[in-house]
Amino acid sequence: MRIEIKYESSMGPHLIDLSADELDQLRSATEVVVQQNRPAPKTLHIEGNPVELELLAASLLNRAIALRRPRVQ
Repeated sequence: MRIEIKYESSMGPHLIDLSADELDQLRSATEVVVQQNRPAPKTLHIEGNPVELELLAASLLNRAIALRRPRVQ
């Protein structure tokens, strides 16, 4: 299992690939920070107050629920 976060900068597209172990570590952390060194050094740092972080979490949960629903044609 993994989560891909894609972003672009002036130097082109980049990918942060979060493993299940990294996601599990975030569950007990007080802030959301992931640092990876391959293939290039990058850091994902999400800051926010409790309300903002809760809204982000709700958005991700709503998207996951929507993806599980069967598509009606």
